[in-house]
Amino acid sequence: MGKIKPIGCWEMSEKEFLNTANPMMIMIFINQMHRKKMERLLEGTGLHRAQHRLLMTLSEGKFESQAELAAVLEVSTATVAVSLKKLERDGYIQKTTKKDDSRAKFVSLTEKGEDVVARSREIFAFMDQCVVRGFSEEELVTLRKFLKQMYDNVKEIE
Repeated sequence: MGKIKPIGCWEMSEKEFLNTANPMMIMIFINQMHRKKMERLLEGTGLHRAQHRLLMTLSEGKFESQAELAAVLEVSTATVAVSLKKLERDGYIQKTTKKDDSRAKFVSLTEKGEDVVARSREIFAFMDQCVVRGFSEEELVTLRKFLKQMYDNVKEIE
């Protein structure tokens, strides 16, 4: 184990950090590591992280408007519009006009978009397996309980 610099400008060994740091600091560090590894694994999709997230969200359900999609993603409608335009230009999605309202558009994945989603799901499953490797089912149940308690605690903060 080498030196790590998870947050701030201090350094300590991984062992010291993992054994002494505040659990939130450890979770933040793990999240940062996870994000970097996922970005590396997903590089082959040809999409930026935000575009990838939008494509994956579109694959999960039907959205009546860009505003609804923006709300789910917690971004502005302008951000969604720009990303959709790029995804359409690059052949990942297609827009079709609604029959009852020529101003409204349906957004659907193209074959290229569906291929990226399928490959991405395989990558997500691989990463999920790697992250929890070595945990027993009982330990995973306990971990979920701890995470739920942390979630509830953060949710209560105003």
